Amino acid sequence: LTHIMRECGSPHSSQPALLAPHQISSEGLVGTTYLSADREQDEAESCSLSFMQLGIAHAELIAVAVRGAGTLDVIDPISGNVVNSLPAGVLPGYVTNIGRNIYSSDSGSEFIYRFLVNDNNTVVENGRIPVPGCVGGFHMISTQDFTTRRFLAVTCPGSKNTYIVNPENTAVKQIIPVPKFPEWIDSSNAEPHDVVLNGRFIYITYLKLFSLDPNRPNPGFVVQYNAFTYEELSRVETVSDPHVSAAGSSDLFIAAQSGTAAQGTAYQVNPTSMDIVTEFQTRWTSSAHGIAVSPDLQRLYVGNIINQEVGIVTFDLTVYPMQKLCRVTMTTEEKPHNIAVSNGFLFIASVSSDLVTRFELMNGKGCPVQATETFTTVAGTTLGITDVDVRF
Repeated sequence: LTHIMRECGSPHSSQPALLAPHQISSEGLVGTTYLSADREQDEAESCSLSFMQLGIAHAELIAVAVRGAGTLDVIDPISGNVVNSLPAGVLPGYVTNIGRNIYSSDSGSEFIYRFLVNDNNTVVENGRIPVPGCVGGFHMISTQDFTTRRFLAVTCPGSKNTYIVNPENTAVKQIIPVPKFPEWIDSSNAEPHDVVLNGRFIYITYLKLFSLDPNRPNPGFVVQYNAFTYEELSRVETVSDPHVSAAGSSDLFIAAQSGTAAQGTAYQVNPTSMDIVTEFQTRWTSSAHGIAVSPDLQRLYVGNIINQEVGIVTFDLTVYPMQKLCRVTMTTEEKPHNIAVSNGFLFIASVSSDLVTRFELMNGKGCPVQATETFTTVAGTTLGITDVDVRF
């Protein structure tokens, strides 16, 4: 595999030891691991990650937050069939997992719903985690792919905060408020939206930022925070409505939808410096929204949700900067809102119906094959979708 960096030493170091992109050490794939919830101990530990710790082993389940029915629906990625449908609150938002525990945010309550994958791969309810003060819990991510220091990060746009939650003792570790923005921006209604992280950094996107400068469009921002101290470190400005995904510790990707036709943009960003490496603003990203990296970290999939060609564009991550590789269109009224990859298939959740779309990925190339488009009917309109590898 390519495009992986090695990061050793303190997560606070501005000069970590790095393996350049596309370089693999003779010892195999490596990365950053922090071995406890104690910050000082974490910093003293050595760093190495196995292939499975980085999430490269394929997932075994697809979990979907079914907002229209208040359920978590579980799909077998091979058959495409729904194998479980369980209550998940009032308005399920987004889904992530740590090992056999699956977590679903709920925009209609101050809880995160927890589920357990049994040994036979059936999923059962496993209680709730209270998040006092979290209003409108939405995007959520876990540290599971990057470190044994476990926590959940959930954005709460109604209370304009992002909550960091320990899933083991259910304690709220930190509340991250909306940061300050430049004076040319009206940020009075600003709220956090998407969130992603790697072993060293948390990245939060911010919406509802309005330009007071007639010569500048409404912006979006992705803000980088230290994953240990939670202090802001850097930020990058994008077109409005950005969403984020990470490829290990080597890349950060942004799909920014924009409020204007044909201005949606896909970005590749250095995850440490937050410098933009490259950006694509084409008809295939004119309303870029959903975004996902393949488990082998070689492909990036970006959904085009509204304007022009509604579908998925695939980027090649084995070259640097990334390059546009192929595209596929949606043949129904589905809007590609969120994306997951598992077992050689691409899954797409839509906010416009109760269908989850599945494409087979071309062997050796990773491109969705138009002729293989199939559909899975779930309990209601969907929102978040994720691949679940229970072997972590």
